[in-house]
Amino acid sequence: MRAAATAAAVSAVIGAVGGAAATAAPVPSLFPAGQTIAVVGQNSGCSGLIDYTLDTDPAKPGVVAVMLVSRGMNGIGPAWDANPVCPIDFDIMWDAAYFGFGSVAGNQREAVEFNPTTRPGDSLRTEIFTGGGLHVLSITAGYVSPAYNELRPQISFAGGGYILVP
Repeated sequence: MRAAATAAAVSAVIGAVGGAAATAAPVPSLFPAGQTIAVVGQNSGCSGLIDYTLDTDPAKPGVVAVMLVSRGMNGIGPAWDANPVCPIDFDIMWDAAYFGFGSVAGNQREAVEFNPTTRPGDSLRTEIFTGGGLHVLSITAGYVSPAYNELRPQISFAGGGYILVP
């Protein structure tokens, strides 16, 4: 009798959980320096902080959604006064590209242009396909492109660490 009751309770819990719609979930990760990037952008020395989050969707295994969110940018000078937008070219790199093997890992790098303003909350979302498993990841706004073919008037601290993708 007790075994039947336990089986019924477990069945009810599994049925309730299994019947729920799949939703985005944070990626299990280890980011030793946190998930905020200090950056100087490409318009009159504009600067500010960018937070990033990583999510996965159970309907898309191996895909990571990267969300960049500005805390608000600041700048000085007439160019900033005329156009208070801070263009930043971010490079999201994982696995072999993270270690500098960009030529053999072209598919392990995603370049995105983010144009935050003075308003906190400006955001950009992109998806990267890492595949499942443990990966090393970096998000940075470097002054040299990873392919070494472009100089950019910007700089940032790199954000990154390890992620476990379902």
